[in-house]
Amino acid sequence: MPAPSIQLRRVVVTGVSVACALGFEVEELWRGLLEGRCAISRVPGIPDDSPLPVKIAGCIADSSLAAALPRYGIDMPGRSDQLGLYAVGRALEDAGLPTDGGRELDLDLIVGSGHGGAEIGNEAARALHMEGYRKVRPTTVVRAMFNHTANSASIRYKLVGTSFAVSCACASGAVAFNEAFLRVRYGEA
Repeated sequence: MPAPSIQLRRVVVTGVSVACALGFEVEELWRGLLEGRCAISRVPGIPDDSPLPVKIAGCIADSSLAAALPRYGIDMPGRSDQLGLYAVGRALEDAGLPTDGGRELDLDLIVGSGHGGAEIGNEAARALHMEGYRKVRPTTVVRAMFNHTANSASIRYKLVGTSFAVSCACASGAVAFNEAFLRVRYGEA
């Protein structure tokens, strides 16, 4: 018996967003790229006499992030979660979908994260070493997991489809995008 043919579906991107050192709007990012602007700058808080060999990076300014968060009422403490929740909210808004969490949306969410909530794990290790195990928050493991942003965004925006994270170093975003493409293409989402 011949295998049934797979009906390949057309894939269309309906909502996009960005949260990066060049900006928090797709148009701002695109303009910066076309103008050849560089978003690499001195990492805040690293003194000149620091032994770190590299003191520059493409950093999102704390002030830019703080200004963006109220748009979707984001009040989570982890920077990775803040950026992820903002990006998901902005993509939903761009697609014309609600961001208030007022109704369930049958949408899948795939997050690409090269390192997740590293600051959560780092703070827990510091607290354990300096202050003892009783100073480590009981939610540390859950908050430091790479899939925490995907889970938090699914809860915040009431996304009831499949939700997970992929982690492939610097290729995480591209792998997440490809996974989403394939899920739609082959009718899984």
